[in-house]
Amino acid sequence: MKYWLTINEQNLMLSVNVLVGLQGLDANEADRRRYQMNHHMFLATAKAIEACHELLPQAKIGPAVSYVPI
Repeated sequence: MKYWLTINEQNLMLSVNVLVGLQGLDANEADRRRYQMNHHMFLATAKAIEACHELLPQAKIGPAVSYVPI
């Protein structure tokens, strides 16, 4: 297999508090936790890319970003 995805639509996942269990928190605390989650997902993506390239040097891998043209 040549093409791989790490995390699907990370940018959308973190935009809705209820999807990540942040409902009921004040806005500042929800933002702080959302940015921390985003940071951890970026680190996980980097580790997945590194591991994939060690096993499959020719593989194409990266995150799937949600993009909606307007």
